[in-house]
Amino acid sequence: MLVPALALAPPLAAQPAPATETAILPEPAGELLIEVLDPAAGPASELSAADLRVLADGAERPVTAVAPAAGDWRLVLWFDLLLTSPLEFRNATYELSQQARQLTERGPVEIVLARESVRTALPPTRDPVALGEALAWLRVRESPDAAQVAVREAFVEEAELLDGEGRLAPPDPEARAERIADVAAAVRRSLAEESELLAVQAERLLGWAVDERSPGPKAVLLVSGGLDTDPTAFYRGLLAGTDWEAALDGLGAAAPKPSIDDVARVLSVYGWLAAPYAPAAATDVIAEETEEEQKRRDEEERVETVLEGGREITRTRFPTFDPRKLFRKREGLDGGPAIGLVAPLAPLRRLAEETGGELLRDSRALAAWLERLPGRLRITFDLESTAAAGSPAAGGEPVRVEVALAGRRGGADPASQVRARHWVAAGTPEPVAEHRARLLLRSEIEEGELPISAAVAESPEGGGLLTLRYESQGERAGRSPVRVTVAVAAEDGGASYVHRMLGTADLAALADERGGRELTLPIALAADEERPVVALVEEMDTGRWGGTHAALTADSPRDLAGGAEALVLPAPKAVHILAPREIMVMGRTTFETVVSEERVARVEFFLDGQPIAVGLAPPFAVTVDLGKLPETHVVEAVAYSRDGRELGRDALAVNEGSGSFRVRIVDPRTEAQR
Repeated sequence: MLVPALALAPPLAAQPAPATETAILPEPAGELLIEVLDPAAGPASELSAADLRVLADGAERPVTAVAPAAGDWRLVLWFDLLLTSPLEFRNATYELSQQARQLTERGPVEIVLARESVRTALPPTRDPVALGEALAWLRVRESPDAAQVAVREAFVEEAELLDGEGRLAPPDPEARAERIADVAAAVRRSLAEESELLAVQAERLLGWAVDERSPGPKAVLLVSGGLDTDPTAFYRGLLAGTDWEAALDGLGAAAPKPSIDDVARVLSVYGWLAAPYAPAAATDVIAEETEEEQKRRDEEERVETVLEGGREITRTRFPTFDPRKLFRKREGLDGGPAIGLVAPLAPLRRLAEETGGELLRDSRALAAWLERLPGRLRITFDLESTAAAGSPAAGGEPVRVEVALAGRRGGADPASQVRARHWVAAGTPEPVAEHRARLLLRSEIEEGELPISAAVAESPEGGGLLTLRYESQGERAGRSPVRVTVAVAAEDGGASYVHRMLGTADLAALADERGGRELTLPIALAADEERPVVALVEEMDTGRWGGTHAALTADSPRDLAGGAEALVLPAPKAVHILAPREIMVMGRTTFETVVSEERVARVEFFLDGQPIAVGLAPPFAVTVDLGKLPETHVVEAVAYSRDGRELGRDALAVNEGSGSFRVRIVDPRTEAQR
C-alpha cells in the first residue's frame, strides 16, 4: 500500500486577510484585557492610551483606546480529575465553596470535569448556594486520581527496585544485564503511558476552549495538582548515579501533542484567562485546625478536681479530644525514594503567564484575585500594519504581544508592570487545525461545515499527489484566505502535519465553473502498510472549516471519471443543529442551526417526529418546551430550497446521559455521482 510522507511544494503567496464578518472567530486581535501591577502607575482608572505601549512581534503598535472592562465575567471551574490528588481536590472544592459568593458576584459560574471525557457538572449559575452545594456534592461523589504519579508508583513496584526497607536496591550481580534490560523496558512503557496521559488531558482542554468560545471577559480556574511535561526528569533523578543508570541509555520521550505551549496559545487567542488553582496538599484544610480554633480549644480544656473529706487534694487538666488529629498527614515515615512530580507548577505557571492569568496557591490568593478581577482594563491597539501580506497575522497565525507602561523601555520587565494575554490572531491557530485532524483520524468529530473531498494517488512523475476539492458558499466565498492541513497517522498513534496557506489570488486561480476549488498537492510516497490520511480546509476570515479522510488509490486522480469527488462521500452541508451547552436540558430550550447554503429558504423543525415549527429566515432556530423532567427527545431540522426541494437534514438526541446520537443525511446525489 502507499503511505504518504508529506512534503508539500513551496507555499503560494498569501494575501492580506479581508475584514471579519462573523462571530465564530477568536477574540478580536486588536483588543486586550490588562491588569496594571505597578503601583507607581497610579489608579488604573486614570490611565490613558498614552500611558501604555504594545509590542506585536517586536514592533511597537499604538494604543488607540483604554476603557474599563465592562460586563460580567464568565467563570469556569475546570477540575482535571486525572491530574489532581484526592487531597488536592478536597482542599480545592472546600476553598472554592468558601468563595462561592465572591465567584458568583463576578458573573455566571459553571463547573466542568475532565476525566475520560469532558462533562458539565453544573451549568452556569449566579446562585452562591447552588454553587456551594455542587462543590460539596463533588467533594463526596468524585474520586480524582493523580494519574501521572500513579504511573510512577506502578513502575517502581513493577520494576522491583526497592528492598524490604523501601530503599533503592542494587541489581542482582548474577542477573545484572537482564535486570537492567527489564527496568529499561519498564521505563519506556511508563514514559509512553505518561506522554499519552498528558496529551489526552491537554487535548481535552484545548478542544473545550475552542468549542466554548464566547464573547466577553472569561476566565477558567484550572484545578490541578500540576504535571511534569518532561517525564524523563523523574526517571533520571531516580536512577542516575545508581547501579541502575545503564537503564537510562538512549532515554527520551516524545513531546505530547498538543504541548502546553499549544494549549496556552489557543487559550490566549480565544480570550480565555487561565488561573490555575493548585492548593497545597500538605494538610487537609477541612481537618486542619485554625489559630482561632486552637485558642478556643485551649480555653476549653477540662479541669477535674478530686476532693477528699470536702478538701481538694488534686487538680488535673485534661485536654479536650481533637478527632481532626486522626486525619492529619504524617510525613517522613520511611527513607525510600520520593515518588512524585519534579516540577508540577511550571506548566501551570506558563499557562497563567501566556493568558494574562495568575497561579493561585491558596484561598487568600484566590480571594485577592477575585477582588482585583473587575478592575481590569480593555485596551484597543492598531494591529493592521502587522497583518501585512505574508505576515503571520495575515495567515491567522498567533502574534506575540506584550504590554508595558510607556516611558519604561529600559526599566522593569513588562510582565512585572502589566498582566495581559500574550497571543492574538485574526484566524484559527494551527494547533486547532491539528486538534481537529487528530479527532478526524480517530473518527471522533464530524466533518465541519465546508464540503470536502480528497484522494491520494501515485504520481506518474514519481511520488504522489493529494487531490482536494472543496466548496464555499455565502457572501465570503472565494474572498477568505484558507489554510489546508494534511495529517498522516503515525505508527505510535500520533500524526505528522503539513499546513499550506492560500491567498485570495490563489483561490481565484483554482475556481471552476461550479464554484468549487480543486487543489493538487505533490507529496512524497513510500511503499509500506496503509495509514489513514485526513485533509482539512479552514476559511481564515469566517472560521468555517471542513475535513475528510482522503481515499488511497493506485490510479492518478486525473484518470478517475469523477475526480476526487468519486472517491469519498461529500461532507454534509445544508443544515446543522447546534447541541445545547448543557448535558441535560428541560423546560423552554432553544435549538440553533448553522446553514451553509444560500439556497436554504426554510427549515422545518420536528420534535420526536412531530412538526413543531417552520423557520423562514436566518438564523433558523426553534424554542420548544421539553417538559419539567430531562427526558430523551429527538429534534430534527429539514432544510428546503425556494422550490420545495429538500437540501439536507440533521437530527440531534438530547438527555441521553453519556454519549450522544447524531444523524446526518447528506445532500441527495445524482445517478452520475453514484
